[in-house]
Amino acid sequence: MISEQRILQTFGPLAKDLLVQTISPERVLCTREEQPFSGEHAMYCIGTFDGVHTGHSYLVQQAKTWGEASGLPCVALTFNPRPQDVLAPGLKSFLTSRVAAVNYLLAAGADAVIVQTFSQEFSHVNYADFIASLQQSLPHMDGLLVGENLKIGYKRAGDKNTIAEFANEHNLPFYPTPLLEVAGQAVSSSRIRVALSAGEIERAKELLGRDFFVEGEVIRGKGEGKKFGFATANIAIDDMSAMVPNGVYAGYAQVDTRVFPAAINVGFPPSFEEPQSDKQHFLEAHLLGFDEDIYGQNVRIAFVQELRDSRVFKSIESLKDQVVQNIQDVSSLIGPGELYRFS
Repeated sequence: MISEQRILQTFGPLAKDLLVQTISPERVLCTREEQPFSGEHAMYCIGTFDGVHTGHSYLVQQAKTWGEASGLPCVALTFNPRPQDVLAPGLKSFLTSRVAAVNYLLAAGADAVIVQTFSQEFSHVNYADFIASLQQSLPHMDGLLVGENLKIGYKRAGDKNTIAEFANEHNLPFYPTPLLEVAGQAVSSSRIRVALSAGEIERAKELLGRDFFVEGEVIRGKGEGKKFGFATANIAIDDMSAMVPNGVYAGYAQVDTRVFPAAINVGFPPSFEEPQSDKQHFLEAHLLGFDEDIYGQNVRIAFVQELRDSRVFKSIESLKDQVVQNIQDVSSLIGPGELYRFS
């Protein structure tokens, strides 16, 4: 049975309401509605923060520690869209949406998050000009902490060495921070994507610090599952979202404020023929203990364990038997019905 703590690690930060304040034509400042931010000075940490994995959380916590030592709140600055989506579109899948990243940064300890709009025009801004603009903004940047591999500014010229030179010249406290390591390797978004593509769900969880999930709108399918007596939600997932390999998984789903166990099929629908094209690939989930019309709603699906590979069935009876077994496995591993409800 899955614990409430595990559910809260994954979906808890996303249940909080955000307060978004425009602070410049290209920047917004995000805080929790119950904890608005009005600081005039701050310790900054900067990054793309794709996934906000354990390494990113470590960076935020280090910035918060240094900030508290100087009497400064911690502000995390990230970019929307991700720089790679502007400079090399379609090259790298994303681990979380930008909105989710903001929520996870706040959960990691940031007092506020600044979202900088990234565009082709912005990509030509020199790193020194960008940092100088933060020193003059509200909140003023009175200290800067970055991961030691960060590169920012035009042609990625702003690295830990060039930023250190700028910081020294401008009397800016600067803290390049070693990357967090797990199993002797630095935690990175790329490492998590590799783990997911290989079906290493537990490794991805270890690096993320929570279960990997995807989200999307429930759309109408062929209704075959309902004919078999097992209603499923067909979910449209962004093509650029990271994804696990095709197969059947045990996991859990968030629908509005409720969380249910889920038997998840990734790939083409269970059928008696091989798919004719990649366009048939999709995600569908049977939610245990749930029977409502949620077409058009957004849901989140978290992966816990692979149950089996995708395969073609010889008869409708063998398909139904397998679906029953999948549901029984999910009930034993995750739970038989509603797992949690956010207030």
